[in-house]
Amino acid sequence: MKVVKALNNNMVLVRDENGNESICQGKGIGFQKKNGDCLEEDKIERRFIPENASESRHFQELFMEIPDEYWEIAEDVLEYARKECNIHVSDRIILPLCDHMAGSIERSRQNISLDNPMLWDVKKPLVKKIEISAPLTGKVVRMAQIPDEGFSSGALGEGVAILPEDGNVYAPADGVVTSMMDTKHAIGFTTDDGLELLIHVGIDTVELNGAPFEYKTTEGAHVKKGDLLMTADLKAIEEAGKKIITPIIVTNSEDYVSVKATDSVNVQNGDNLLTVV
Repeated sequence: MKVVKALNNNMVLVRDENGNESICQGKGIGFQKKNGDCLEEDKIERRFIPENASESRHFQELFMEIPDEYWEIAEDVLEYARKECNIHVSDRIILPLCDHMAGSIERSRQNISLDNPMLWDVKKPLVKKIEISAPLTGKVVRMAQIPDEGFSSGALGEGVAILPEDGNVYAPADGVVTSMMDTKHAIGFTTDDGLELLIHVGIDTVELNGAPFEYKTTEGAHVKKGDLLMTADLKAIEEAGKKIITPIIVTNSEDYVSVKATDSVNVQNGDNLLTVV
C-alpha cells in the first residue's frame, strides 16, 4: 500500500494496488510519511474503509482535527472495558468515542454548558439493551476457556458457553428458529430484536451424525422464551469421546457495541446469560 497523505502521526490515508483508499491507524505510522511512501503493513493496528468519496473526506477531516492524545485515551478506555469489565467492545466505536471526547473537551474549554433540555436528551438511553437467557442449565464457561479455537477466538462471534447438567435446550428469547442442521448438533436462532444466535451443543459433535440429538421444533417456527428447542443425550456424547461444552454465540456481534456474559458461575435455563447493547 502507498501513502496518499499523513493525517497525523498515527493516521495515514493509503491506496492499495487496486486504487481503493482506506485510512490506517497505528502508533507512529504517519510520522514523516509523504505521498508515495510505502506503508509497513505490520504496523497497522486498525483500518477504516470509507464507503464513498464523501465519507472518506469526512473521515479525513475528523482524523486531522482529533489530537493524538485523544486516540490514546480512547484506546485505554477500550482496553479497560475489555480487561477490567469483561466487555467485548467493537473497535468500530473508537472514532465516535474520540469525536465525542474532542467535542466535550472543547465545550469545556469554552465554558459551554448543556442546558436542561439537552441534558435530558443525554440522559435517555442511546442504545437498546438486549437480554439473552440461558438455553441450558449448567456451569458458565468463558469464551477463552472454550476448547475450540473457532469459538474461543471470537471468529464466529462473541458469546459464552455452558457446561450443561442436562440435555434440554430451550429458546433463550422470543424469536424464530432460522437454521437446523442435518446432524442436529446445533440450532440457529434469531430473536425478535434481530440478534442472531448459534447454540452449538458440544465440541466436534457434528461428527456424531445426529445420533445423540433430537429437534423439538421446526425451521421457521416462531417460539417463545423457554420453549423446548432440542434435546441431547449428554452421556452418549461423552461416551463417543466428545466434550459437552455448549457455546452460545452472537453471530452478528459486529452489529452491536458490546456482548457481556453474566458474572454468575452457574445458571439455570431462563436466567440472564448475555447482555447485548
